Amino acid sequence: MAKQPVLHIIGVSCPPDLEDKFNQWYNETHAPDMLKSGKVRRAARYRMIDTEATLKSDGMPVPYMAIYEFDSKEDFEEFQASPLHIALIADAREMWPEWENMRRFRAQYEAVKTWQR
Repeated sequence: MAKQPVLHIIGVSCPPDLEDKFNQWYNETHAPDMLKSGKVRRAARYRMIDTEATLKSDGMPVPYMAIYEFDSKEDFEEFQASPLHIALIADAREMWPEWENMRRFRAQYEAVKTWQR
């Protein structure tokens, strides 16, 4: 079976008074540093928009979501074990002492099928 792309998704909620600082750090430092690994194919951040279609439950959805795309599960696992990833997590925890509370979830998804228009 061919290798399937993997998405690493992180949901984050930060205190409103820190949002500007948080967004600047994530956009200018953290996400670009993730790309330096050579394992992350693409990175994107999203801010939730509240619409009538939004389904809310137990603290979900979170205000921010980051999605990192890897070529395969193996690439994701290599990245997770890399010194760069370990340093990035240490930096996040140092910059944001409440990082473990701010990061509400993280999950990985392997592609089943993709479509394009």
